[in-house]
Amino acid sequence: DSGHLISNNSQEVLVRKNKTDHDLESEKLGYVVFKNGAPVEEGIRDNGLHFLSPIAPDSEEVVGEYPEIIKMKSISKIGAERNKRNFLSVGIGYSPDFSTVGLGHFSSPGARWKFLAEYSISTRFSVNTGIVMVNNKYETRGEDYHAPARYWKNGVVASDAYGECKMVDIPLNIRYNFWVKDKNSLFISGGASTYFLLKEDYYFNYEMDDPELPSYWGTEKMTVYPFGIVNFSFGYQRQFSKKSSLQIEPFIKIPTGGIGWGNVDLHTIGIYFMYRYKIGN
Repeated sequence: DSGHLISNNSQEVLVRKNKTDHDLESEKLGYVVFKNGAPVEEGIRDNGLHFLSPIAPDSEEVVGEYPEIIKMKSISKIGAERNKRNFLSVGIGYSPDFSTVGLGHFSSPGARWKFLAEYSISTRFSVNTGIVMVNNKYETRGEDYHAPARYWKNGVVASDAYGECKMVDIPLNIRYNFWVKDKNSLFISGGASTYFLLKEDYYFNYEMDDPELPSYWGTEKMTVYPFGIVNFSFGYQRQFSKKSSLQIEPFIKIPTGGIGWGNVDLHTIGIYFMYRYKIGN
C-alpha cells in the first residue's frame, strides 16, 4: 500500500502506511481513529467528524500534523470490553448478631466481623466469599436444647439454656444487582455457609433447686458443619469514589440441621455495615 489519504477542510493527511498486505478480517487487525485532530478517548461516536482506517500490526503510522491519532486493537473488542465489569472487590464489615432457637426470643446481641472478597462477573452478577469472625449468643428452652440424654442427671432436663459460641463462618454466595443507577445499586444475595465452631459454653437453669444438677458444659474442640447454613440477604450499595463504596446489608441465616453440642435449630439475623474497595481497573 502507498498509504491512505483523508481530506479534512481541503487538507490531506496520511493516516497510515502498510508495509505488507493484511487480512481485513484478521483478529490481529488494528485501527486508527481520528476526530478533528483530537484524541478519541471514549471510542467511536456517531456525532462529529470521524475517520476510521484499518492498519496491519506492522504498519507505520504517519500522522502528519495530527499526532493525536490513536491506535486501538479492534472496535468489536472495545465494545465487548466496555460491557464487561470483571473486577475484584474486598471489604470489611460489622454486624450485631441476633440469634434464636426455633424462632423464639432473641438474647443480647453477639458480634460479627466480616472480611469480604467478591468477584464481579458482570454489572448484575457477582460471587463472594470471605471470613466472618462470630461471637454468637442465644437462649433457649430446655426442651429445644438436645444434649445427650445421659448428661441430664436423674433425667431432669434444664428449664432453659444459655449458649455462647465462638466460630468462623465461611460463606459462598451469589449476588444479583436488580437495580443499578448512577452510583447506587440494590441487590439480593443467597448461598450457603460452613460453620467452624471453635469454642462452646453453655449454662443451664432448672425449675428445682438442686446443686447436684449440672449447670455448665463447655468445649474448645472444633466442630465443622459444611454448608450447613442457608444465607439470604438484600441490601443497598453507594459508591462515593472510583474505588470505594459503602454497603448496608440485612441478612438471615437458616440452619439445615442441628448446630453445636445441643443440636439446636439456630437462626441468626443481623445487618452488615460494610466498607468496600475495588482492586484493579
